[in-house]
Amino acid sequence: MADRNKKRCIVVNCEGVAIARRWCNKHYRRWKKHGDPEKLVQFPTPEEAFQHRTKRVGDCLFWTGSKGNNGYGRIKVNGKLQETHRFSWERTNGPIPEDMFIDHICHNPPCVNVEHLRLATFAQNSSHLGGAKKGSKSGIRNVYWVRGKWRVRVKKNGKLYYFGYYDDLDEAAEVAQAAREKLFGEFAGKG
Repeated sequence: MADRNKKRCIVVNCEGVAIARRWCNKHYRRWKKHGDPEKLVQFPTPEEAFQHRTKRVGDCLFWTGSKGNNGYGRIKVNGKLQETHRFSWERTNGPIPEDMFIDHICHNPPCVNVEHLRLATFAQNSSHLGGAKKGSKSGIRNVYWVRGKWRVRVKKNGKLYYFGYYDDLDEAAEVAQAAREKLFGEFAGKG
């Protein structure tokens, strides 16, 4: 009932609720991107969409199209959405083996540069993180404030490994990085 009182998008035959400039969200986004609320750029193949919607920034090749809330790009392949880093890997290397993941060496979710991607198990992909969890007091991965000191603790395969307590946060950060490198090798990630 309350929906009837909301203003509708001014684009002909659109039933969306107006949010900005008297357009619905879809038409407003099209206007912002293309300068025309009714322009929809579609490509006949995923390969053409991939070529058109990537941009080189430094060593990374960034996806400039649609992204999910997790920052990973999305592309439609055979009528289904697929993450662009997985599409990029498969177009160069073939199908991703079952139970394998694609890991970003560069820690940039929108990057689709195949040279920045590698196969990883779930555990490897999980260990190769790019920083501390949200809400971390230290702001450094594997470093926690405990009893007035910085404690270094790393978890691998469900087992906790302790690497001591430190007065200095920088020292704790160095110990944590070394501990991750010892336990995870090339999948140590960064703090």
